[in-house]
Amino acid sequence: MRLDPLRDRLNREARAAVGIELSKWQYNRRFRVTQRLSAKADRLAVEQTKRRLTMVARAGFPASIDRGAFLADPWAGCFVAYLTAKRELRREFTLAGRDDPYDAADLLFKRCAADSTTDWWMIAQAYPTSSVLARLTDAQRGELLGRWWTTMRQGVALLKRVWSASEFDQATMIVPRGNDSSRWNLSCGAYNAARAAWIATLDAAGGLVLLDAACAGTSMMLIAADLAAWHRSTGSERPALTRADAGSSPVNGFSAATIRCAGEQRESGIKRRRR
Repeated sequence: MRLDPLRDRLNREARAAVGIELSKWQYNRRFRVTQRLSAKADRLAVEQTKRRLTMVARAGFPASIDRGAFLADPWAGCFVAYLTAKRELRREFTLAGRDDPYDAADLLFKRCAADSTTDWWMIAQAYPTSSVLARLTDAQRGELLGRWWTTMRQGVALLKRVWSASEFDQATMIVPRGNDSSRWNLSCGAYNAARAAWIATLDAAGGLVLLDAACAGTSMMLIAADLAAWHRSTGSERPALTRADAGSSPVNGFSAATIRCAGEQRESGIKRRRR
């Protein structure tokens, strides 16, 4: 929280009442130092949130798994480690989509599925699909629902912050010069990933009926002008979440309260998470 020198600074009587025995000059100097430290702490908190959202958007919650869990179930640990490493590979600047990170991980997953002692809770934190979530207890699914919902709220808060400081063209979702597209797409990716996992967990818990009344919508991502021009020159389609006809709005889900969404969008999201 930023300190306001007009609202938060104490006068002589207020300083005496709380036992501050400093001259006005000394007090004002310390107040300004505290004000600068408070602003730095706010920026640090935002950057920490960005880093946490980046990790969640790419791989889920594997960073929260302790070393003991990996040692107790090596096969599940190998699956989580391999899948996480593949998801965190830097994407190349190309029109082709990202490589499927699941490729060889399927062999490890089948090995885990054949073992009755597999730690599915560990796998669910990196691979929250229906087949995995169905093996969890109600308490574990409830914890995941809460963690994914919290991630959605953090993504929304950062998206609102970027949106208010930028001038994005909602009709094209092409990045104007000088706008912070990196932070927007980072927050958007985390929000959409958390939303998909939250719906999948809700499905596994038998709570999809809640989506008939309210459902947080997806958020559209920005695309660089040169990449959009490259798509046009080759006749290829832009990624779905960067097109204005994607059925979403860049401001969907921008409040803590859920908003109504189309059943078709909800069903398509559920189908993608079932494997």
